[in-house]
Amino acid sequence: MTNPTDKPLVGQKLLDKIKELGDSNYSDIVRACGYVSTFQDGTERLDLVDFRVAMLKAKGVKSANINLLEIDAGDERYWELGRAKEITGDYKGAVEDYNKAIEINPENTHALNSRGYLKSTLGDYKGAVEDYNKAINVDPNDTVPYRNCANAKYDMGDPSGAITTYNKLIELDPICYFYYIQRGAIKIELEDNKGALYDYDKAIEIISNHKDKARYDWLDDPRIDTMYHYRATIKFKLKDFEGAVSDHKKAIDLNPNYHETYYASGRAKSELGDRQGAIEDYSKSIEINPNYAFAYLNRGIEKDSLGDHQGAISDYSKAIEINPNHAFTYYERARVKGNTGDIKGAIDDLTKKIELDPQGKSIYAIRGALKKEQGDLKGACEDWKVAAESGNKRAAEWLQEHCQ
Repeated sequence: MTNPTDKPLVGQKLLDKIKELGDSNYSDIVRACGYVSTFQDGTERLDLVDFRVAMLKAKGVKSANINLLEIDAGDERYWELGRAKEITGDYKGAVEDYNKAIEINPENTHALNSRGYLKSTLGDYKGAVEDYNKAINVDPNDTVPYRNCANAKYDMGDPSGAITTYNKLIELDPICYFYYIQRGAIKIELEDNKGALYDYDKAIEIISNHKDKARYDWLDDPRIDTMYHYRATIKFKLKDFEGAVSDHKKAIDLNPNYHETYYASGRAKSELGDRQGAIEDYSKSIEINPNYAFAYLNRGIEKDSLGDHQGAISDYSKAIEINPNHAFTYYERARVKGNTGDIKGAIDDLTKKIELDPQGKSIYAIRGALKKEQGDLKGACEDWKVAAESGNKRAAEWLQEHCQ
């Protein structure tokens, strides 16, 4: 196949190039003369009309005498008109033009892909899959319709079907690590963590061993730090906490400002019993992103475990300041307040927890116990009654013992 020029050829240079290529495939001639572009969805566009206009001008035909519809009213022209309408937001008109293109040439993969992409955008995933499959039948080696088909299948709620399509993509293009990442992400959702780990292992291997050839589909900026981060997340799910810490460190070495991976590393260290190391990671996450409420919450839990109760309360309070609607944080702060003698503060926090999460009836049992300790037996019995009615055995025993 010939290589396109950086800029479309015009004038005598265009005519010379056409003569040089002789009996080459027409599409290759258009491409070699520079009349080609690629859309965001990966579809390649041969600018046939622009090519023909330039050729006529090169032959001396004046612009005023060139009628575009007379040049080409065929399937490619309708496809180009459809693309123009799609870009301006006229989706209905675009679909009509794609329909005309496909009616003229049922094997026009450009029009099939574009119509499928637009159907998917409009929520007609089934129709999109049908168009992509037609394009695949025309050219089984073109990765564009497979990729778009995988996305449509996932969006229509068929993750297993999307994985099957990614399997084919990987078969066609085994060093495009993007496909492994996408397939791995879907496997995580399906809780196939071992399968997901294999895919992320493979993606990282491709980048490490085939850096010059590895491709991220139509993008060319491999974020290997992100891959280490997500692989660490998978290892965490598989309870390989040491492996998770190791991968998070690799991610941090590549991107020291990755606050999410400091946070995730802290969680893995906590599971390994390295509470001080966890605190250090949570602190680094907070340093990078001072508004990350979960880092304050988890650091507070670790501080409380190490006996720094006031430090824990301070962190919980900061987390609540950032996100006042997170019920669990109120529960954690209430627990520490109760253990340090601030019964009223603990009751207030549990009341807020109940307000935000009214389904958590077991909290009534705890609040009832605190109310009794404060001398409010009537309030305690009311809370124990609610908890007992939801099946809390301890609350039922307290209710019978103290409220008869």
